[in-house]
This record gives sequence, structure tokens and C-alpha cells, in this order.
Amino acid sequence: MKYRHFVITRFNTESPATGVALYDTPVADEWMDQRMVFFRETKRSVLSQDADFKWIICLDERTPQRYLDEIFTDDRMILTNNQPKQALKDIEIDTPWVITSRIDNDDQYLHGALREVQNRFLPQLMTIDLHYDQVIWGTGQRYTNGNKKKGERFRKDNNGPFLSLIEPVEDVKTVFCRPHTNLPYGYPFPDGNKEIPNLKVFEQSCGKAEAFALMVIHGNNLANHITGYKI
Repeated sequence: MKYRHFVITRFNTESPATGVALYDTPVADEWMDQRMVFFRETKRSVLSQDADFKWIICLDERTPQRYLDEIFTDDRMILTNNQPKQALKDIEIDTPWVITSRIDNDDQYLHGALREVQNRFLPQLMTIDLHYDQVIWGTGQRYTNGNKKKGERFRKDNNGPFLSLIEPVEDVKTVFCRPHTNLPYGYPFPDGNKEIPNLKVFEQSCGKAEAFALMVIHGNNLANHITGYKI
């Protein structure tokens, strides 16, 4: 094989931006109970993918066993208390290239998402950005990922939350080495951040773009909100 493919989810580990982890707060178990409702659908969507991959889930070492037992249900899953880069260092990889794909613990892949990433593999440093829709939890109403206020039906930049990164195995930084909004235009090289090749992937059906993933909008992810056009 030319590459190994790892899906990565930062579930409740320390935030790089704030330095605060979920279990540093008094609402940790309440948050976990709520988030597991969404994660059950995330897990179903990832484990139903028709591709060869491993799924690294980064968890705080204080996460209670009752959650770990529900999360870990498949031998393709790797639970770790480390951040993504260190987690990859702990895995013996016998291929020259590595693909890492990010997915949040409340979002979902649609059929063929990971296979499509693998179909677009090239032996070079680059990002692959999957086209996605926004969906309202509970109603199923879907919207485009664009910005209605700007008159943009679809997301303009190739830097969405379902980003994948191809890297040589000798120096894997992972798709979490920078925020997904910055990574394609600022990959960290020794002499500074630089733009790397990037590709946006649409599924063409009946002359229109179809999504490979769903950003789930709900009352507990206030950082995200509907921005696009109703489908």
C-alpha cells in the first residue's frame, strides 16, 4: 500500500486555543451525556464507510469508563489520551504516505466519503476538502454550506471541517496541526507557514453538487449556525 488512512476525532481533550479540557469544568458529565446522543450517529456514519481506515479518538484520561465502553465498539477504533500528532507517533506505520481526516464528534459522513478521499490520493503534500451540507438535528432540514448574507450558495474556500491531509510518513503533523480554516493556506514548514496544493471534492449528480458529509446544527454547538441556502 502507498498510504495508511486515519480518521481523527478530538473528543474532549484540552483545547489548543484555551488550554482548558472538558474535565477541567464542572459540567463535564452533563456535556458528555448530551454529546453521546450526537456521537452515536457520528459513529454509525464513520463505521459504515466502505474503505480501509483506522479511527483515532482522542479522549481525556479522566473520561469515565461508562463512556469509553459505549464509544469503543469496533476494532478499527483507537482510543488515546494523547493529542493527534503524538497518537500517530505511537502507531507503527509501514507506508510512505499517511492520510489524516478530521471529523467532529457530532458531525456525520455520508456514503462513500472516505472512499472518495482515497480515490483522490496523490503522493504529495496536499489537502482534500469534502463538500458538505448543514443539517438541523431533529428535523433533518438541510442547507448548503455557503453564506447567504454574501450571496454564496456554496463554501468558497477549500478549508472546511471535513478536511483531509496527505503527508509523508517521515514527518506527520496531522490534519489538526492548524485550524482547518487555515491549514491549506498555511501548512507549517520549518521556515514558516506556506500554502500547499488543495482540492475540493464534489459528487456530481444530475448536474449538481452533492454532499459527502453533514455538519449537524444543534443547540449545544453554538459556534456553528445555519449560513447557507435551504435545500
